[in-house]
Amino acid sequence: MYVPSCQAPPSGVGVFAELVRAGGPCRVDKAEERAISLRQLKSVNAHGARRCAAEGWIGKRFVDGEMRYEKLDPERLNLYDMASHVILPASHGHLLPDGKTKPSFVELLAAGSQRPEYFVSHYWAEKHREFIDCIAQHTRDRAYGGGKFVTSEYRGVPRGQEGADGDDGLLWVCAYANNQWVRAVLVEPDAKCECVCA
Repeated sequence: MYVPSCQAPPSGVGVFAELVRAGGPCRVDKAEERAISLRQLKSVNAHGARRCAAEGWIGKRFVDGEMRYEKLDPERLNLYDMASHVILPASHGHLLPDGKTKPSFVELLAAGSQRPEYFVSHYWAEKHREFIDCIAQHTRDRAYGGGKFVTSEYRGVPRGQEGADGDDGLLWVCAYANNQWVRAVLVEPDAKCECVCA
């Protein structure tokens, strides 16, 4: 698999060591239990931005009505970029404990099943950083995963009290949850969680 960049990308799975859990990938049989936490999303985004700047990633963009390759700005990475430079190469270079099956990206990060609190529907071409900012705001607004709302003066709470992102909030995001090396998406029809549109 070739990932376009201005210089050769680092070889081997070592480049993803900061993302992959100690002990390697973990099998999560049910795709609907492959949620990703906000903390994990932030880590993936920081990894991508750092490597993009260091390696000079190239990606496809519409320029003057035509699809062209151009050097990517680490602050403007989208999910297409994350898929081609992080999700696919990281999961391609690892195997699940059976020694034969490539994992989903979440199976690289998780120690076991991660049941989602919300299902996220979003646009792959939006900036990945803005996608994460929307998710962070959602965790604050809905107060889950440790999220706390930034308050205004209300019921004795001082104006401007510091809010907090819900870094432990779990969200089902297709690109991270689905195994990109398997054609079928196996989500149980009775899986229940609320939807977030980012």
